[in-house]
Amino acid sequence: MITRVPGIDVSRWQGEIDWHSVAEVGNRFAVIRATVGNQYTDPRFAVNWSSARDAGLLVSAYHVLKPMQSADSQMAHLRDVLGNRKADLPLVLDIELHDDLSNIEVTTRIRECLRGAERIDKRKPVIYTARWFWNIHVLSSSEWSQYDLWVANYDVDTPSLPTGWSECKFWQYSQEGNVPGISAKTDLNWFAGTHDELLQYSRGHRPQKSQTRRRVPKE
Repeated sequence: MITRVPGIDVSRWQGEIDWHSVAEVGNRFAVIRATVGNQYTDPRFAVNWSSARDAGLLVSAYHVLKPMQSADSQMAHLRDVLGNRKADLPLVLDIELHDDLSNIEVTTRIRECLRGAERIDKRKPVIYTARWFWNIHVLSSSEWSQYDLWVANYDVDTPSLPTGWSECKFWQYSQEGNVPGISAKTDLNWFAGTHDELLQYSRGHRPQKSQTRRRVPKE
């Protein structure tokens, strides 16, 4: 029997979210877009982070990697946006852009950003990607298996993994999910394991649900 724990990932495109409704239907974690490249900050990052936490979800942040920009500038931006926030789950690097660079250049930037994210969080980040991107734009290396994989693969019974991994820690199995509390289509994910294993995978923080239901305020 396969054991999985549901969760979502969101950005400003999901708009205002009632996080208590998200939690009440069984979602246990949320990965929230923080930054893209070295300048863009998701305008709903702060409110999504605090409100998801208040609803009792384990949270983390993801950074969309821009290969054409330096790793130092991107990781400095991510660090500034995170501030003193401590993620429950490891930080995530969203790797699905090549910026028309060579595979060598893309691979070099990925390595640099992975190391930079690890310095921020003191844990190896999770790599979010898809086989169709990774196998075409990233050079093969035995080092990739050191990082947990979050794979995007839709409308299949079993995800197709990029070269370098034999298993995934997270699986984004839909980008068209209907989630109570969210009016827009939402990415749906599974964590590969039990809820206790998800808690162990986090920093050991077991979030407490708020006793009072309240709506997320508008910015």
